[in-house]
Amino acid sequence: ASVLGVTSRSSRGAASDYGESLERAILERPHVEQYESDRDLPSGKRIRMVITKGPVLDDAGEVTSIITTYTNITDLKRAQEQLADQLRLMRIIVDAAPMPISIKDEQLRFSIINGAYEKLFNVSRDSLLGRSAEEAGLEGGASGRRIEEELRLNPGVRHYSRTRPLPDGSVQHFVITKATLTDEAGKITGYITVHADMSE
Repeated sequence: ASVLGVTSRSSRGAASDYGESLERAILERPHVEQYESDRDLPSGKRIRMVITKGPVLDDAGEVTSIITTYTNITDLKRAQEQLADQLRLMRIIVDAAPMPISIKDEQLRFSIINGAYEKLFNVSRDSLLGRSAEEAGLEGGASGRRIEEELRLNPGVRHYSRTRPLPDGSVQHFVITKATLTDEAGKITGYITVHADMSE
């Protein structure tokens, strides 16, 4: 985002657009207002801006003028839209996978789980999304958390195994893979876990 400009208007002046109503409100009760707006440039390019309006006060606390800043957030909005598209695609791919898969955010809260994961742990997405494994009371949550804490300090991939007793008395064997998800700068944005059933 970049600041395109700053303007100052006398308290007796008047704005000609949506900002006029905001400026009247600021004159009545000094505060800061912010909103987004699309603007067409002379070149024909459309940009998205955040417009911030705030009062300038005199020693008596009276509004003498209103200052307005214009910040170009076009690239930021585009990046957010691309990220949303990538997340939607990731959800489609993960949900189609036959192996149980879960994805957590950087705070170790579930953000994506697929149908195979729901079936394995007999849980619903609604009961997990936005919660940690401990909060959801999932089995094996403590051991998985230790691996995730290791990954937080040393990003990469970890493999480990665990067993799970079944109601019929048999035992299910898994190889679990956990890995960090990072952005272009290398910052951790989440963790992905894949369960591979090795029982057969």
